Amino acid sequence: MSIKINHLTHIYNEGTTFEKLELNGVNIEIKTGEFIGLIGHTGSGKSTLIQHLNGIIYPTHGEILLDDENIHKDKAKLKEVRRRIGLAFQYPEYQLFEMTVYKDVAFGPTNLGWSKEKIHESVVDALNIVGISPEIYEKSPFELSGGQKRRVAIAGVIAMEPEVLILDEPTRGIDVGTKAEIQKMAVELAKAAGCKISIDMASYNVVESNYAFLHDIVENYVDIVFANETEAKAFTKMEPREALDEIASQCRIAVVKVGKDGSMVKSGDEYHFIQAWPANPVDATGAGDTYAAGFLYAHSLGMPLKVCGEVGSIIAAKVVEVVGTKIDIPRWKAAKKEIRELIAANGGQACID
Repeated sequence: MSIKINHLTHIYNEGTTFEKLELNGVNIEIKTGEFIGLIGHTGSGKSTLIQHLNGIIYPTHGEILLDDENIHKDKAKLKEVRRRIGLAFQYPEYQLFEMTVYKDVAFGPTNLGWSKEKIHESVVDALNIVGISPEIYEKSPFELSGGQKRRVAIAGVIAMEPEVLILDEPTRGIDVGTKAEIQKMAVELAKAAGCKISIDMASYNVVESNYAFLHDIVENYVDIVFANETEAKAFTKMEPREALDEIASQCRIAVVKVGKDGSMVKSGDEYHFIQAWPANPVDATGAGDTYAAGFLYAHSLGMPLKVCGEVGSIIAAKVVEVVGTKIDIPRWKAAKKEIRELIAANGGQACID
C-alpha cells in the first residue's frame, strides 16, 4: 500500500477577503511499514494536510493517490478509503458519545457491516492494544480519566483495522503521566509493526524529568539512541565514553555527540570515533538534530556505522555555519555533493535531490 500526495495545494475561503493559502504544492509519498512524523508550528497546516489523506478535506489543487488511484475519483469509494486510512483527530475524546466503552469502540466496525463475531474480536483487540482492561468495557466513557478517554477514542479508530493510522497531536492537552502512556503506546505499535525506533534525548532537563520512562523505552523498545554529553551523563550518571558503553548495552546502536570534537558510535563490540566535519561555526542551534537526521538517512541506505556518523557530521557542519536551523542553498548543495561522494565511495547510492 502507498499514499502519494502530488502537488497538493489548499486555500481556505478562496476568492473572499478571508482567503488563506494553507498548503502550497506539497509532495509526499508514504509506503507500507513507514512511521512518519510531521512537525510544524501551530497553524502551519499539519491538520489540514492529514485531513486530506482520507478525504475529509478536498484539495484546491493536486491529488491524493491511494495505491495509485485518486481517492476523489469515485465518491462511493470514500467510505472504504476512510476505513483503510484511520484518523484520530486532536482531542479525540470529544468524539465519544455511546453509553459504554465497548459500544463506542464498536460503532465504526458495526457501520462497516461486520458480523457480531468480527466486531467483538476487533473491539477486544483494539482495547487491548491501547491498554484498556475488560473491567472497563461496560463503563460509561465519560466516567474515565482524560488519558483513558483518549485511549478509548484511539481504539475506536484501530478497531476498524486501518492499514494506515494517523494520530493528530495525540499527546496535546494531557498531563505528563498520560502523555507518557500515549507515547509508549505509539512505540509499542511501531515495534509490533517491525519498525526500527530511534530516540534523541532532546535535553538534559527532559532526561532528568523523564528518567524512569526513558529507561523503560530504551531498554525495551528503542534500536538507536542519540544523546549529547550532558544528556548521556544524566541518563547513565557516567562520563561520555562510559555512558556510550552503558547506553549501547541497552539498545542496538548508541551515539553520543561531543560537540566540536565530534561523536562516538557503538554497536556491540564495534566502536567508532567520528571527527567533526570542518566548519566555521557561528550558531550550534540544530546541530544535534541535523546530525541525527543525516545518520539515520545513511543508516536507511545500509551504510556502515562509521559512514552514518560521517554523513551526520557533514550536515551538522553546514547548519552550525548559519544563524538558526535553515541551511542556505550553497551550503546545502555542498552537503549533498559531499554525501553523494561519501556514500558512493562505500558502495551505495544517495537518493537526495
